[in-house]
Amino acid sequence: MNIKKRSKPILAVMLATSMLTAATAQAIEYKFVMPVSGMELGAEEAPEDPASNEQAATWAELLSQYPEAFSEPDFSEFDLRNEDKITLLPIEDYPNSEPHGVFIINTSVSDISSLNTIRTADEMNLTDNKIQNVDSLALLERLFILRLDSNPNLNDLSGLSDGGGFASPGVRTGALTIHKTGGLYIDKDISTRTGFVGISGPSHLCFEGYSDFFAGGSYATQEEACETTW
Repeated sequence: MNIKKRSKPILAVMLATSMLTAATAQAIEYKFVMPVSGMELGAEEAPEDPASNEQAATWAELLSQYPEAFSEPDFSEFDLRNEDKITLLPIEDYPNSEPHGVFIINTSVSDISSLNTIRTADEMNLTDNKIQNVDSLALLERLFILRLDSNPNLNDLSGLSDGGGFASPGVRTGALTIHKTGGLYIDKDISTRTGFVGISGPSHLCFEGYSDFFAGGSYATQEEACETTW
């Protein structure tokens, strides 16, 4: 019986095709992924930060949420900086009415209502936040340094006005006294902001003889912060 031999070119093509098919089958990997509703495949779900969504009940609770924050045991000093996740201060009023220093710097806080119990302080530094008014400082009577600069939303300084000698709830009866020359820091452009309300007179801070209480220079002068000077 005569057996026809296949030509070499045909054999070569068949062999190459067989090898390619085997290699492709080995290279292909099948991966089955269960679909996840509302989530892009391959994306990692970021853990929720409870501190960014909840208002702390007490100042001690706020401290526990942010280990970098500092406080003396009696809250005679409080220091919280560079926490832009914080939008709300605690519900509780600040627990010391005469602290040495309160430093709340570079946060997203807009409402400082819980500072309304503070009467005197060596320094209160509220730089670089989102504060809109200082009504909660209406009972503040004396301090050396008050920093309100770098608060671009601040347009109401009426909370620094004198109480007029009348005992009204939430308002000082006398004047706010700054015991350091140049101790009051307010943004230079504050009087140009929409809805600006300055320190009303006659107020101690707006008397001509007390213009040096204001830092001036690259910060607001007495004329720029007061409705009128006396």
